[in-house]
Amino acid sequence: MSGLKVNFNKSKVFGVGAPSLEVSNWSAPLGCEPSSFPFTYLGIPVGENMNLKKSWRPIIEKFNSKLSSWKAKSLSFDGRVTLAKAVLGNLPTFFMSIFKVPMGVIDTLEKIRRKFIWSKEYNKKSICWIGWEKITAPQKVGGIGLGSIQSLNISLLAKWLWRLQSDSSELWAKVICCVHNLEGRNWSCFASSTSKGVWNNITKIRSMMAKVNIDPKEIVSWNSDRRCWVSEFVIDNTFSVKLFRERLELAGHIVCDGPFNWNKMIPFKILCFTWRAKQGRIPSAIELQSRGITIPSTVCGACKQEEETSDHMLITCQSARTVMNEILNWCEIRCDNFNSVRYMLLFLSRWSKCKKKEKPA
Repeated sequence: MSGLKVNFNKSKVFGVGAPSLEVSNWSAPLGCEPSSFPFTYLGIPVGENMNLKKSWRPIIEKFNSKLSSWKAKSLSFDGRVTLAKAVLGNLPTFFMSIFKVPMGVIDTLEKIRRKFIWSKEYNKKSICWIGWEKITAPQKVGGIGLGSIQSLNISLLAKWLWRLQSDSSELWAKVICCVHNLEGRNWSCFASSTSKGVWNNITKIRSMMAKVNIDPKEIVSWNSDRRCWVSEFVIDNTFSVKLFRERLELAGHIVCDGPFNWNKMIPFKILCFTWRAKQGRIPSAIELQSRGITIPSTVCGACKQEEETSDHMLITCQSARTVMNEILNWCEIRCDNFNSVRYMLLFLSRWSKCKKKEKPA
């Protein structure tokens, strides 16, 4: 015997379908406190209807507290993006790995993130310089790689579909198979259509995956040759949520601006500014005027000759061109004058890959 004893002072008695008076009568002899559903166990709500938005209020409140307006004021754009990534990666994952998040909750959380990234003051309307699709899109297709909350939720839940088949001897898997009558049925059947509950909501992610042409067989399928369960997202016998999320994000985002080289040797702050400048989404006079901001004049304040656009400020303005030529000469790079940020980045990308870089004689 281990010698462990039940601490009745810390225990509670619950009744399923029993009146509160009967629960109180049962708890009195044991010296326990009577309680009722829903309750929280190890941070997870038990008996709560997680399809309702009000059940997700703790997560929404934590999001608001972590992504607060005073932090937005003290951080630059790249700092706000980094913090938004960190909050998404830590706060809600425990909940999202068990429950399918309602779309109303996802929209609310995305709104909080969007307002935090673009607005320095919570109650003031601000300019959203770039579409949210490009902010959440993977870096491989030209986005900034913030990632969507919905893709994270689907990826975390997809792991359970793999574990149901690969860990079929576990107690929880046996309970699921028994409740949903899965014994002897086709391996692709994960839940009974007539049953309700958490597991049934988890299996609904298959319809969401179908929208981006992801077959459930990619998550788990039976290999008759090897007589085992296989998956395209398993590394060292462990389902990789990161790999599946990358697949989901790449399938769900198409960015027409082309890829962007997110070089880790360059500070993230510089990369973010360059990424925005490539798309012409920095606060130049022309861009501000097009968004309804009153500007005394759209003419460049440095050269007094052309209108102030992103490309003019950074590339074609005589002052900017002088600085650019000095830098190119110092780096011994020989090239024609650039006419846009996009062309400059394209040239530098090709030049860096050349085996024999052209230098002045």
